[in-house]
Amino acid sequence: MEVLLKVIPIAIPVILVIVIFLMGYVKAPPDVAYIISGLRKHPKVLIGRAGVKIPFLERVDKLIVRQISIDIKSEGYIPTQDFIGVDVDAVAKVRVMTDPEGIQLAMKNFLNMTEDDFNRAIVDSLQGNMREIIGTITLKEICNDRKKFGDEVQSKAQTDMNALGIQIISCNIQRVTDENSLINSLGQDNMSKIQKDAAIAKAEAERDIAIAQAQAAKASNDAQVESDMQIAQKQNDLAIKQSELKVQEDTKRAEADAAYTIQQQEQQRSIETATVNAQIAKAEREAELKSREVEVKKQSLDAEVRAAADADRYKKEQEAQAALYQRQKDAEAVRYEQEQAAEAAMLLSRIAKRVCLVHRGDHMEISPAYAGKLKMMRNIERYAGSEIQAFLHANWVSCIRIREQRGGELWNLPCDGAFICLGGVPETNLLHGQIALDKQGYILANETTITNLPGVFAAGDVRTKLLRGILTAAADGAAAAQQAERYIVENI
Repeated sequence: MEVLLKVIPIAIPVILVIVIFLMGYVKAPPDVAYIISGLRKHPKVLIGRAGVKIPFLERVDKLIVRQISIDIKSEGYIPTQDFIGVDVDAVAKVRVMTDPEGIQLAMKNFLNMTEDDFNRAIVDSLQGNMREIIGTITLKEICNDRKKFGDEVQSKAQTDMNALGIQIISCNIQRVTDENSLINSLGQDNMSKIQKDAAIAKAEAERDIAIAQAQAAKASNDAQVESDMQIAQKQNDLAIKQSELKVQEDTKRAEADAAYTIQQQEQQRSIETATVNAQIAKAEREAELKSREVEVKKQSLDAEVRAAADADRYKKEQEAQAALYQRQKDAEAVRYEQEQAAEAAMLLSRIAKRVCLVHRGDHMEISPAYAGKLKMMRNIERYAGSEIQAFLHANWVSCIRIREQRGGELWNLPCDGAFICLGGVPETNLLHGQIALDKQGYILANETTITNLPGVFAAGDVRTKLLRGILTAAADGAAAAQQAERYIVENI
């Protein structure tokens, strides 16, 4: 009894879970889509597979996805391009698109419809498109190429069906009639032409047979004569060949007797020649060996000289590249500094009636975007080619002494406050070529402080960010510590 009391609290929830599962279990056939919706942001679609819905909180709707045949009738005589009224019957094979976009459209238009409801919903659109196509072609074109006519109806109707999530698989023309029986007249005219062509073809065939028989008889006779002539020629050639072979046999026997003596003499000369050639080859090899030794020494000296020259050239190239990189960084630093000053001036212009922007040089090295924004600010005055010499103040700044760079003239600019914006240059030279940097030299990293190099995290003002300061740097430090801990746990 005690065991039963312990098991009951566990068994009841398990039984409830099983009952809920069985109540929500659905299995969709391959030709019908089950749509489960309710708690989900996007409905779940089941086609030919099983799924589970949550009872009372979700519902199941059905959508037919099998192929459906739809009868399309023009329902009256429709004028063709040549103004002949025709009545056309066709059959279209359609089905619901099962891709995500298509089935979403179909759900909005055909959910829980029977096959008859589905047929009635789209037949009007198909009939309208067929009527439009009938008016653009002639009666003869319809009769001669029904497939082309059906393809044109399918192509035009598919544009409307795409908006409903329907795919037209095929469109076949079943029957074409006209109100004045012109199709029968066209058939009779074609029948006369066919009979005429058949009679002409029969006469031409009989003529070709007679010509072929005459040619065959002539060819047979020519072949017999040619065969007899070849037999006589072969027999004559055989007699001549036998005589020639007899003469050749006698000649070869005499030549063989003389050749034995000549061969012995040739062998003796070959032995003597080989001995002389071996001595010459030995001398040539010794000379070649000495020449190669000289060439090896020459190549060794050349390699030493070339290596020294290459090393000197590589050193100069690296020095030039380093100087170029430094010039580029200096130029980027100047531009960044002046863009920071422009941004600060635009920020102050929102809270001050008048902002004076004093900078060295005739032009500010800033991007067109910054230049355009500065020009739009009516309360910002720019003093180019000027340097600040002193800040005049009693208890607070009241005036700035400025010297013009060209003439050296000194003058005072009254003000209520002064802000110095020198910009900043990140000290990331040691990371160049190892970690991805932006044009100003800041490390490319988002709020997670993750860089392109696994295990390296960037924190503080050295990384790319919108605002820089103690607060953002401290936040970066916390984020980088968390990322470093996670990296150590997952990889080490």
